[in-house]
Amino acid sequence: MVEDVAEVIKRRRNYSKIALSPEQANNFLDSMVWLRVATMDDKEEIWNLPTHFVRLGDDVYFDESQDSIMVQNIEKHPNICGVADTGYSYDDLVGTIIQGEASFVDDKQTTDQITKIMTDKYAGLTNRPPLQDFSTRVFVKLKPYNSFEVLSWNFGKGHL
Repeated sequence: MVEDVAEVIKRRRNYSKIALSPEQANNFLDSMVWLRVATMDDKEEIWNLPTHFVRLGDDVYFDESQDSIMVQNIEKHPNICGVADTGYSYDDLVGTIIQGEASFVDDKQTTDQITKIMTDKYAGLTNRPPLQDFSTRVFVKLKPYNSFEVLSWNFGKGHL
């Protein structure tokens, strides 16, 4: 019985019935404050921590403190996974999984752009500015392996 369950878990699910369109996936990501980012440490233990984020085109950017476990893990293991989702009941579940490679952003023009967009997004969604002093933060770029709609869902569209 346990082997049967393991095989079911390994099968890739067909999200076509509940998939978001590219535009819906982008709009959904732009409406979310938090992205939970999973990284792996040297002991192969997984850390899953929330961070606020912005989407710029096909990439996602977020900030972290320079000494955070997330930054330490990304330095050694740049393959990461982020999840943005919302909903309380099955039919309300909407989300996007972003699997990709992380890199650090060193370009001041890009970090200034991210800071402005992130500040505006956070203030617009929460009615208050972010608490972070972005001048002391590390910015991370998450380059997805797939387009956003590939791993996006809206269970209100139907059942798998």
